[in-house]
Amino acid sequence: MVTVDRTALIQWADRHESWFGLPELVRRLILATATLTELRMPAGDGVQRPGLDGCAHATVGNAWVPEGWSAWEIGTRKEKRIKDKADEDYRKRTKDPLGLDKAQTTFVFVTPRRWDGKFDWMAERKAEGVWRDVKVLDADDLENWSVLAPRVSRWFAAEILRLPQARADWNEPKILWKTSAALRYEAGPLAWLSWDARLTELKGRDAEFQQLLSWAQDGGGVRFRFLVGEGGSGKTRLAHEVAARLAEDPSWAAGRVPVDKPFPVDAGIKGCFLIVDYPEERRDEIAKRLAELAEEADDPQRTVRILLLSRRGEDYWDSLVQDARAYSYRTPAIHLPDAIAPDDAWEVFRLAVPRVPSPPGAPVPQPVEKDAFQTWFTGMPTNQRPLLVAAAAVQSVMDGGRSVLTLSARELIESLADRELSRLRRLADKHGFQKEALPRLAALAAVRGALDETLIRGMAVQGLDLGLGDPETVVDRVRETGCLNESCEWPAPVPDIVASVLIVKVLGQRPKQAPEWLWAVVAGQEEVSMQRAARLAYDAEVTLGRLDHRLSWWLVAMLQGHPERCALLDGWASDKMQTGMMPTVAAVVSMTLAASVQDDERRARLLFIGSVHLSGAGNGPGALAASKEAVDIRRRLAAANPARFEPDLAASLNNLSIRLSDAGEGPGALAASKETVDIRRRLATANPARFEPDLASSLNNLSIRLSDAGDGPGALAASKEAVDLYRRLATANPARFEPDLAGSLNNLSLRLSDAGEEPGALAASKEAVDIRRRLAAANPARFAPMLANSLAVLAQLTSTSGTLQDAIGIMNEAIRLIEPAAKEHPNALPARWHRGMLADLEAFKRAAGGG
Repeated sequence: MVTVDRTALIQWADRHESWFGLPELVRRLILATATLTELRMPAGDGVQRPGLDGCAHATVGNAWVPEGWSAWEIGTRKEKRIKDKADEDYRKRTKDPLGLDKAQTTFVFVTPRRWDGKFDWMAERKAEGVWRDVKVLDADDLENWSVLAPRVSRWFAAEILRLPQARADWNEPKILWKTSAALRYEAGPLAWLSWDARLTELKGRDAEFQQLLSWAQDGGGVRFRFLVGEGGSGKTRLAHEVAARLAEDPSWAAGRVPVDKPFPVDAGIKGCFLIVDYPEERRDEIAKRLAELAEEADDPQRTVRILLLSRRGEDYWDSLVQDARAYSYRTPAIHLPDAIAPDDAWEVFRLAVPRVPSPPGAPVPQPVEKDAFQTWFTGMPTNQRPLLVAAAAVQSVMDGGRSVLTLSARELIESLADRELSRLRRLADKHGFQKEALPRLAALAAVRGALDETLIRGMAVQGLDLGLGDPETVVDRVRETGCLNESCEWPAPVPDIVASVLIVKVLGQRPKQAPEWLWAVVAGQEEVSMQRAARLAYDAEVTLGRLDHRLSWWLVAMLQGHPERCALLDGWASDKMQTGMMPTVAAVVSMTLAASVQDDERRARLLFIGSVHLSGAGNGPGALAASKEAVDIRRRLAAANPARFEPDLAASLNNLSIRLSDAGEGPGALAASKETVDIRRRLATANPARFEPDLASSLNNLSIRLSDAGDGPGALAASKEAVDLYRRLATANPARFEPDLAGSLNNLSLRLSDAGEEPGALAASKEAVDIRRRLAAANPARFAPMLANSLAVLAQLTSTSGTLQDAIGIMNEAIRLIEPAAKEHPNALPARWHRGMLADLEAFKRAAGGG
């Protein structure tokens, strides 16, 4: 068992930090071992405040914490002066007990030294009869006390003594606000915009703040949930503000934790509120942590809350949560809107401008009127994210000569990236680097997450032409720039959206070298780095529309023709949940490996995966060719060993049907779909639990293929069978299968309409809407577009019954629901749905005579 070792404690007492660290140790020991109604014991910088070092009231005490009221004084003076310090504190507090009733209060003096005379001193003070009791706790007492508080002992060994073995096992929730360090002019605009700078008060997230706070405070037990939102929407700041509110009560442990260590669910007397940022970067570790969480005792008297901050919705995490058997511990996600309200945005802007550090000699920022600001704010969706509002405030100070309201979101972010690059170039010149060396390190740190000293030295040794100079001195010179953090790492520039532009600007200067530079930082952390790269590529290419140079292009070049590199990313490319943001890169991985392997089973798998990625990347012919080859191989394998390979053949045939349909080859698509259903029907007969969901999905696909071929009765029969299967599956497992049931009902309503069965079509459509409305209420980001699609179908069916005004109302609701996704992603499916809905709405209005 780890204890607060007395020898280590005495040695630590000689260090200056013990002066403000000892109160924290004592406070943690009190909290961990006594039942309290009140505790006031400042630590850290708070030790400089006048008054008592501590005051406590315990309803249940112990050998170290007196029951009732106690007044605490703490000193770290050396052995020869311990008595002097004790006498001084005793006289001072006896003269002025600061409102405490001495006759009802125990005076406690604490020293981290060993004091041989403590018993004589206590006896003399007790004999005076001034205080109810007098106690002294020295190094021996602190060691014995720590036996009752093993977590406090582990904290002391890891965080205070910084013992390597203890640090390897320790995981402490932390809130690291950096306001004073970040809001310095020399720190630069990126530091001012980071979530931990607290440039302004939290605005526009009051409802979500209260929701999370109530979730933490109301009731015990183990629970986790996802806070979902796009980059720049304020997820990290919001989560830490909730943690900070909870941590005002020292009985709570609240803050950020890494995901590569078990969650410290034993932290905090009342409970813990643990934040995990960017969980999609470490899906494997999240799976371990959730599996561990599922094994925790669900104590209703103690609260454990885990908040995971993700850009991905619950559908991305569903299978992982199910596999970890942690589903019963999940609370529905909170989906943070990208935008804040116009009045809140104005407050952020107005409050931020005077707090932004002003450059020397800068002109006074041009005044901005509220109406003009809100015109800019509502001009495009990206402007409405809290981060962009803060960025506008920064830009208005940094470039006071022109109005910030003339700049688009992209221009704002590019300007901030340019300022950071200029700062790094000045540092490079000052410390003897080539001008672009430090910008290149910053860009590569964004992809890796952080560059440690070993990696920086290694990149200099490799001769990558980064401009780093002498490998023997490069680390020392980088240290002198001040760009390394307390862990001796160059951290990724934040926020992400600015880092994404910084990468494109830096690597775009040397596009031929960029692929090898990227591999230098991807290697060794392949899957994590690719997740981070996907996020950055999305910010640059989709959110900001910066398409002149693309991170995704350089990643393709990094992998193309390198099967040894692609082999390290096979797992990443095989997980469709991870690769959706970069299908082009994932396709290169799968297809490069498919061309290099001889084993038919593995080659077929790679071709199947590659076909899906090629289709996602818009390469229809390539996707079809890969799908055909995968089917040919798996057909041969299934002929030799049907029990093993028929399920794979069915999956490839289902994919081939979709690819052929996309290519306009209807007869081939129908034939492949029929064969898929035949195989899966046979498999489901033998093993319904495993194969019925696949059969239901294939029947839906067959229904569409038959409808395309003009076989209405066949399409209707297949659709009805799919609905019957999904209805039974959803009854047993609604969380998993209700979304599929709604989609199947949507399809059935169209097939019934084609058959002239309007009442049945309307009933199926209304049921699909009801299900998706319920799903969208719990998870709007995932299901609102689906609900809009079902409403559009319902509007069409309603219009044919002659109630055009009802159809217009339903279609208007569908348009309102789909508009945010359509504006944010103008080239994706929701935008096409939106255009179709607008056209249908105009047709309804014309048919209604302009009504």
